Amino acid sequence: MKRYLHILITILALAVTSGCEDDKKVPSIITGNVAVLSNQTIASSYMSQSMKFNLILPGSYNLEADKSYPVLYLLHGMGGNNTQWITAGNAATWVQQAVKNNVVPELIVVMPDAQVTFYTGNYEQYFQQELIPYIESRYRTINDRGSRFIAGLSMGGYGTLYHALKYPEKFALAFSMSPVDLNGDITRLISQHSGAGLPALTIDAGENDFVVNDHPEKIHLALEAKNIPHEWIYRPGGHDWTFWQASLQTALEQIGVLLN
Repeated sequence: MKRYLHILITILALAVTSGCEDDKKVPSIITGNVAVLSNQTIASSYMSQSMKFNLILPGSYNLEADKSYPVLYLLHGMGGNNTQWITAGNAATWVQQAVKNNVVPELIVVMPDAQVTFYTGNYEQYFQQELIPYIESRYRTINDRGSRFIAGLSMGGYGTLYHALKYPEKFALAFSMSPVDLNGDITRLISQHSGAGLPALTIDAGENDFVVNDHPEKIHLALEAKNIPHEWIYRPGGHDWTFWQASLQTALEQIGVLLN
């Protein structure tokens, strides 16, 4: 338990110093051909409060009223919030660039605020029963598994795998960046899974990530032990935004392959 507490404190300290900004400093902006909508809200009965999310809408969204889009749920790490992928992760620019370069078709990106829930418990129910249905009723998303994707970093990497393993019918791809495996929950879920019907899985880990240490590799080995197909990326880098911005570009490439 002390080891996991140390990991959580380290992740939280790093996240606070890695570009997380006050919500009030993040306006709704237009960035080239994508629209960034900040601090959208949804009332949640599971969380007993209003929950925030940021949104990246394609440039054609308000020009082509009959067009619907794939959707990526992009999850933040511990100490972050719904703004962090925009302010520190430069997500709008990477999405815009990937679309312009025909790496991926236009898509909607949803960046929810998960507080420090690890995307489980009441938050799990909120995410599955309230947020996803709200997004799919409020915005023009293509509401099928083949057009729904999930990705995230650190705590969000945990959340990505957790939701992919528990709700495999929901997602075509789960791209986990620098995942922490709190209390071994992810490896335990893998050990209990037959592997049938899972989305495409990718684990992207840094060789110099001394925050999550060997957690990503243990997840990789657990998947191997169950003969569950997945992509294991182990490359230079640490537990930081330089690494995760590159991860996002790779995730967009993989989404593009599945959609094209």
